[in-house]
Amino acid sequence: MKKISLLVMAVLATVIHSLACINGDTQFLSDGSLVSQHLESDAVHNLFFYKESYNKAYKQLNSLYKATKKIDYLSDKGVILILRGKYSEAIKFYLEIERMQPNRYSTASNLGTAYELNGQAEEALKWIKKAYEINPLSHEHSEWLHVKILEAKVKGDAYVTDNFLLHTSFGSGDEPFSKLHQSDLLRIKYALIYQLSERISFVKTTDKIVARLFFELANIEAVQRNFNNAVEYYKEAQAYGFTDGLLQARIRSASEGLQSAEKKISVKEMLYWSLGSLIVIVLSAFFAIKKDFHHRLFR
Repeated sequence: MKKISLLVMAVLATVIHSLACINGDTQFLSDGSLVSQHLESDAVHNLFFYKESYNKAYKQLNSLYKATKKIDYLSDKGVILILRGKYSEAIKFYLEIERMQPNRYSTASNLGTAYELNGQAEEALKWIKKAYEINPLSHEHSEWLHVKILEAKVKGDAYVTDNFLLHTSFGSGDEPFSKLHQSDLLRIKYALIYQLSERISFVKTTDKIVARLFFELANIEAVQRNFNNAVEYYKEAQAYGFTDGLLQARIRSASEGLQSAEKKISVKEMLYWSLGSLIVIVLSAFFAIKKDFHHRLFR
């Protein structure tokens, strides 16, 4: 009876998991457990982790795997190991899954993540490259940037640059500029947002790569004249340890742009208010004259 109930749970869980994949913003495990959430957003944000679900989900996944031998349940146990910070254990776990069933995207991706969080950049790069080859559209089309980040980690700090990471530059002047088409800027922007949202959920101290990514995201926002976002991201870059002398100049430039934009909005609002007031005065005068005319006509 217990085995039958587990099989029923497995079927239901598969349905839930399939529905979750449509959204692509919630990490449902194969048993239907919600353990983390990646919000769809135009801004960098922390992931939400449902730590209270970890123990229950791990036990349930173990039971489901024993009942069904479905590899997805085994793989998702590894996800919980990573979320718990047991990176070495997760690595051994996924290497065994790779031996059992080679070339699964989730195995390569999670191995890359576990190796990176464990400080083993070269191994992480190997597996993230493999994951990218299997599914280049994963993580909102942003894994190309993950590959570049790991390449920079392997090569050293000298490679943590805009040209190496993004294959473009935003200049060396006080104001950033770009010759890229808007579609290319947006592609880079959303890749930066996705990768940063994942990284800041694990990186809580100064970090050269996170700082650089925030700086480049701020540059894009400034180029797109989203000055409020630009100022915020420049300050995040500073908080994560970005020390380039250009930073303060860019903050000043974006702040001035923001003030100018606010003044333009104020002037426009004043013009609209004045125009509205004028219309009210004219209409009031018109109806007063009309009323007086009728009064005189029928007196």
